[in-house]
Amino acid sequence: MILQESKSFVSFVKSFMLRHCLFPPSKKAFVAVSGGMDSMAFLFIIASIAELTKGCLEKIEVLHFNHGTREGNKAEESLVKKVCDSLGLECHVLRPEKALSNLSNFEHSAREERFLAFDSFLEKGDFLYTAHHIDDSFEWSLLQQMRSSEAVSSLGMPLVAGKRVKPLMCLTRAQISSFAKRSKIPYRSDPSNKDERFERNFIRHTIIPSLRVRWPQYLKHYSYRSNSLARGLGVHRNQGQGALLRFVDKNGGVFLALPEGHKHLYPFEDQIKSEIKLLSGKERGVLSLQVQKTCEAHERGKRGPLLYSGNVKAYVFPGFLYLLSEKAQNCWVELDDSGRIIEGLESGVRESDFDFKGLLFFKGVPLGERVPSKKGYRVVKFEKYHCLWSKSQEKMMEKNILLVCYAKDVLFKNP
Repeated sequence: MILQESKSFVSFVKSFMLRHCLFPPSKKAFVAVSGGMDSMAFLFIIASIAELTKGCLEKIEVLHFNHGTREGNKAEESLVKKVCDSLGLECHVLRPEKALSNLSNFEHSAREERFLAFDSFLEKGDFLYTAHHIDDSFEWSLLQQMRSSEAVSSLGMPLVAGKRVKPLMCLTRAQISSFAKRSKIPYRSDPSNKDERFERNFIRHTIIPSLRVRWPQYLKHYSYRSNSLARGLGVHRNQGQGALLRFVDKNGGVFLALPEGHKHLYPFEDQIKSEIKLLSGKERGVLSLQVQKTCEAHERGKRGPLLYSGNVKAYVFPGFLYLLSEKAQNCWVELDDSGRIIEGLESGVRESDFDFKGLLFFKGVPLGERVPSKKGYRVVKFEKYHCLWSKSQEKMMEKNILLVCYAKDVLFKNP
């Protein structure tokens, strides 16, 4: 199974899948496994992810297609079945209905028959996972640029095409190879992958090595460029997911709440980045990694504050973010310094007094007393210095009063 040091690698793929909504609605996925390095590594990765995300992926079955065109096919089939048995996964072995070895367009015909057979297993809401990665997409992009003048096809392989999904499109071949070696994952190499009569192999073994020597960062730039172009063409995976609900309080703080049917912030990274830029007043700044970490913090139940460029801060709640510009932060600092918060909480503040659009309210509870529940809200605990009003909280603790935050339960609404 996956080694301890490879858990972060698996978590990276899991986060990518969450970010781009790559888990099947039915929670059942079929995995195409050839027996080669990429698909065998992916089989171990997705089996581990299924263990980590019981609510997202509950059933995995393996599909192996034995073309019967060379001696190694039988050994590949045997290996895939053996590994599936060790992982406790059901394996379906498929064979062609007609001979393929003598066809002039073997590569295309084999792929068509293989996926036709795979698709026959899929029911409503199921996904078919394949182990294609960034290198595969780059090779396909170069090939399409030689064959076609269409902009979309030159972007490379789509992350999702109908029910066919490629969760390893966040990894390079070198990263997968390193993972497979480190985890001692068994696989068999297909000698036909070196046959340069096939166009993809010609690009892989003749053209790309020269590019790699001259421009070692070519895959990184390809990935960023393709994502940028995909957004410009309106075909990016995270477009069309709707938008976070937006509310602004009287101090200029911005709430971004998940729309109905969503549990993760990942599909809305672009909107979060736009809001941060708007609040900071700066169009430039490196935000992609910071926003990814924000989405991860939401997954882990972290509260913040998180600091972005332009001195924008974010507090994380179940299902929404509270973003504060420097001006909005100063408003709350003034309120904190004034003592009005303690006065209000001690006298029984009304929920509307702090104007959080019904998403948040705070309450003072004497230490030792049970924190009262409220229908439709969750109690969100803050560390001492993670609170919006740290001075007031400290003074309240001196008076044996606990500052309790109630957050609107936008993820799991009460009926």
